[in-house]
Amino acid sequence: MMWVFLFILLLIVVVVLAYKLYTVYASLNVIRKDLAWILEDDTKRQLRLPYEDKTMRRLTEELNLELRKLRRERIKYERGNVELKNAVSSISHDLRTPLTAIIGYTELLQEKERTPEETRYLDIIRKRCESLRRLTEELFSYAIVSTITGEEEQNEQENQNVDIRSVLELCVAGFYQDLKKRKIEPLITLPDVPVMKVLNEEYLMRVFSNLISNVVKYSDGDLKIEMTMDGKVRFENHASQLDKLQVERLFDRFYTVQASRESTGLGLTVAKLLTEKMGGEIHAEFDDGILGIEITI
Repeated sequence: MMWVFLFILLLIVVVVLAYKLYTVYASLNVIRKDLAWILEDDTKRQLRLPYEDKTMRRLTEELNLELRKLRRERIKYERGNVELKNAVSSISHDLRTPLTAIIGYTELLQEKERTPEETRYLDIIRKRCESLRRLTEELFSYAIVSTITGEEEQNEQENQNVDIRSVLELCVAGFYQDLKKRKIEPLITLPDVPVMKVLNEEYLMRVFSNLISNVVKYSDGDLKIEMTMDGKVRFENHASQLDKLQVERLFDRFYTVQASRESTGLGLTVAKLLTEKMGGEIHAEFDDGILGIEITI
């Protein structure tokens, strides 16, 4: 009888241990799946425990505590990251206005009579200012790219009723001196009436500015801009420096063609990101030596 009793007791122990192992395995499997989902989606959900067990309960509580700490640190990091990007963007944006003024005054001084030494000093100042302006523009572009790619959605309060035609005219006028230096006389065809759209005006100005800046880099001396009543704008210019393969990569981040190595290649990337942010489309094509960039908003 004794051995029967021992057998039954052993069987009970085995069953209890097997059930214990099963609950531990099942609990760990649920925790593993929950943890992967929480880390991937950054959800506030906590780890579940399908079977009650003191040891597993302590483990789950400690993991949930660490997850809450991780969320707080992530929030602090993201806020700091956004603040840093906004600060970089604001600083680079604020630098552009005085730089433009300095360059404008140096150009006025260069039109006056001056000694050879004064001419040399003015040339140095102008070149240094131009280099600083390019660096500022690239810094601003990088800040925009980083901010856009890190955002989940656009703040609807930034949208407003905007006259696309007026914004385009302002941007072209802002590049008057640059176009004049390259001896580019743009042929512009615009609607006779305002073209109103609800979108982000600052984004739109940046898109048009970057596209015109691209013309200044690659144009052989011409520029044609056409705009339709439905908000479609097309930029065309002869660009012998480019080929079809290069044009296909113009919107790639950090891509630069050989003729523009001083640039980080973010200008057209920013234009594409901002256009898509406003719900529009932009694409480039190259045919018979003519670069065409069309944007639809």
